[in-house]
Amino acid sequence: MKLLESYSKGVSAHGIDIKTQQFKRLKKWHFFANGVSLCGKYKQVKNDNLLPAGMIHSHEMCAKCRKILKKILKEEN
Repeated sequence: MKLLESYSKGVSAHGIDIKTQQFKRLKKWHFFANGVSLCGKYKQVKNDNLLPAGMIHSHEMCAKCRKILKKILKEEN
C-alpha cells in the first residue's frame, strides 16, 4: 500500500453535504466511491486525497458506510 498514491475509492473526513451543498469537516470518516459517500450524505471534495479504508479503525467510520462496505467486500469474495 502506497500512502502517496491517489485512490479513486477510499475514506475521507471531509465532504460536501448533499442537502446544503456546504463543505464540512466530518466527525466520522466516510467511504467514497464514484464521488459520493456510501451512506449517500456527502459528495467528495474535489481533489481530496482519499485513504484506503484499512488505514482507520472501524469505530472511526460512519456506521452506515461501514455496513455497506462490509456487504460489498463480502460479495466480492
